[in-house]
Amino acid sequence: MKLRAERATALQTMKDQARDVRQMEENIYHAGRKLKAVIEENNRFKMAMQKMDMECDYFEKQTLINAAIKEGLQNEVDKQRGKLIKGWKEDREMEIQFAERDKSFLDDITDLQKKTDEREQKVSDITEKLQSELVLLASFLETVSNRRPTESRQSDRPSTDRPPTVFRDYLDSRKLEHSKSKDNMEKSKEEIGRASCRERV
Repeated sequence: MKLRAERATALQTMKDQARDVRQMEENIYHAGRKLKAVIEENNRFKMAMQKMDMECDYFEKQTLINAAIKEGLQNEVDKQRGKLIKGWKEDREMEIQFAERDKSFLDDITDLQKKTDEREQKVSDITEKLQSELVLLASFLETVSNRRPTESRQSDRPSTDRPPTVFRDYLDSRKLEHSKSKDNMEKSKEEIGRASCRERV
């Protein structure tokens, strides 16, 4: 009886130990799986961190490159702005100079036009006065010729036309010359106007 009891106790102890071993093996298995998952996750974190470090290095380098490009572009903008301001000032000065020159040129043309008109008026007045005097002279000579005796007129008459006719021809020629003079003056005015336009261009 005692041996059976000890045997039963030993078997129960062995069962308990076997159960404990299985439980321990399961615990070790689950702990191993968790450790493996943790190691794999840690490796993924390490790879992600390495990738992030590479990206950070890239972004840092790109930031430096962008800063250099920005500085170069800013310098170019400042340079071009300086050229633009300088060119604008030069254009403004040239515009003022051309405006002053054009004003002076137009004043000269105006003075010349005024003098030309005054001279034309004087020439016209003198021509009209001379024409009037020549008409009076022609009329006077014709009257004198008509009052002379017939024999005297025939003996003293030259072979050319009578003086009144000659004076009339002279008057007609003076009128024609005066008309041509006016036309020439008008052409001169047109030439001056065209020259002014070309000078402005």
